Amino acid sequence: MSDNPTISDELVKSNEPAKSGDDPAMSDELVKSKEPARSDDELAYYDPSHPERQAKCLIWAPDGVQPPGYKALRAEQGQPLVERGWLDKTRELCWACGWTNRHQIFSSYSPRVKIFHARHNIGLWDIGGRWVLRDQPNDASAGNDLMTQRFLRAQPGHTIPLVNMLELSGPNDATQLTLMSQARGKRLDAVWPQLSAAQTESYVHQMAAIIRQLRQFTAPRAQKVDGSLLDDFIIGFCINRRAPSCTKIGPTADAWLDALAPTAM
Repeated sequence: MSDNPTISDELVKSNEPAKSGDDPAMSDELVKSKEPARSDDELAYYDPSHPERQAKCLIWAPDGVQPPGYKALRAEQGQPLVERGWLDKTRELCWACGWTNRHQIFSSYSPRVKIFHARHNIGLWDIGGRWVLRDQPNDASAGNDLMTQRFLRAQPGHTIPLVNMLELSGPNDATQLTLMSQARGKRLDAVWPQLSAAQTESYVHQMAAIIRQLRQFTAPRAQKVDGSLLDDFIIGFCINRRAPSCTKIGPTADAWLDALAPTAM
């Protein structure tokens, strides 16, 4: 095996180990998947028994006893004083997560599950920095990610980097939940301006090698990997570019045009 790991080694685990004779341009310059060792100060900061070190609106109050200087601390935080009359357990502070006044005041819990992306009726939740939960309606709007992952994992002999994906919902559930592993490292667009010409050229070659592998999988007509028709994002009707509102691209040019014809009401 080459001394330089490929892009699949560095971003996520591929479904197969890299083989000897890989392109030498596949360098080890991409961000490593292993997390750097944390200093003593960082370890103390991430101590789960002291969430107030991360959530600055919290105050360390063992056994619920207000610490000395409580009022000054709340003023410094820009937070209101906690008064008994203010405790309304039904008051919801976060409608997306169900967090209430009672949770805020009577617990020292700092969630490791946080939403970091939402679009239309789909949300992505970060789970502990290593997993992503995709939450969406089960209405054919899931896209092609899961089926494409399954297809690629069933194909031998390639080194295309893949994350792990697990479908948590059943086919008849109203909500579709998909658990995905996170690729470790930094986004390429975040580090691109600092890269040398040799590094950017190396990454371009790595991406080209992955695309070449993807292009070996072909079909006699336009279709998804499971054989179903493609959603028409090109010239057809498709609300917010999301299924299931989209018309379909037929297997022939005539079928494609026929699908664009208005239907009788």
